[in-house]
Amino acid sequence: MHWLADLLAAVGVVLNGIPQGIMAMTLGFAVFPTAFSFGLAALVNGVAGSVARFPFRRNPWR
Repeated sequence: MHWLADLLAAVGVVLNGIPQGIMAMTLGFAVFPTAFSFGLAALVNGVAGSVARFPFRRNPWR
């Protein structure tokens, strides 16, 4: 039954991130390069078996 708690936690994180992503897009955040890096990081974390948190942040070097 622990898989159900993990699944619900993952759904909660995604649902929490959607409004943050929408707000970031309205502020001019580069969504497509970020989506690529999120996917790459998810792949690397899956291979490594680790978990990392990625917040939506505006690029300070832009």
